[in-house]
Amino acid sequence: MPASSRLPAAALRQFFFCALVMAAAFTREPAVAAGIPFVGCPADGQMGPQAAPRKGTVPSLPPALAAKAAGRLAYYAGPAEAGGIGSFAPKGWHCFALYGSNGLQLLVTANPLASPDLIKAAQHIGGPALQLVWLEGDTSGRFEVAKVAARLFPIAKDYVQGVIDEGLADKSQFIWGPYPTDTVVRHSPTSVDFVTPAGQKGIGTDSHFTPEPLPIVGSALLFPDDDMALRELVMRLPPEMADLGPVIQAAFRPE
Repeated sequence: MPASSRLPAAALRQFFFCALVMAAAFTREPAVAAGIPFVGCPADGQMGPQAAPRKGTVPSLPPALAAKAAGRLAYYAGPAEAGGIGSFAPKGWHCFALYGSNGLQLLVTANPLASPDLIKAAQHIGGPALQLVWLEGDTSGRFEVAKVAARLFPIAKDYVQGVIDEGLADKSQFIWGPYPTDTVVRHSPTSVDFVTPAGQKGIGTDSHFTPEPLPIVGSALLFPDDDMALRELVMRLPPEMADLGPVIQAAFRPE
């Protein structure tokens, strides 16, 4: 991997150290509500548009994470009719959800939506943003699950090969192993963090995000015992909010 295409080693060490500290906080401290506001997000998909929920439950955060995020995070979630998908993200952003037979998506963006049509708005997301996807591995979502699993989860090799052998998708879409410019940290055979460098294509841009001058940080969880369901978080945060990344990741994958 060319050194120029990777994040500086010191920066990576600092980022992943913060992520480990955040994960440790989840395991050692009692959870608190932290007064983080709930933001309902409208949705669109298989059954048509759904209104944003007016109220909802905000998951608790351990005290250390709550203190770090005080006044800076909100909890964004789609309507129950669209799966209720939700995530922490920077306060004051814009959000919407998409749903269908393949799974659920939540997009939270710093910039206003480019179109009132949520499906069109999701096609190309620029600027600071967060995307959370819940994909089902035994429905039409299996094609996207297999693409990500081929890149990140060797444990799913037989599953990926099975999807390829169906012959319903071009096998060139399934590439074994991480992108050469991505940095991947493996917590377990089914849990990884990754960084796609600024301006590069990688797992981070295998999403609604386009390559831009900010890196994309993410996490992915695979659930082999739940029909190979996949949960994936990707986010592009401005420098002044970069310290929120490990908090959001820790909430995504509490240990």
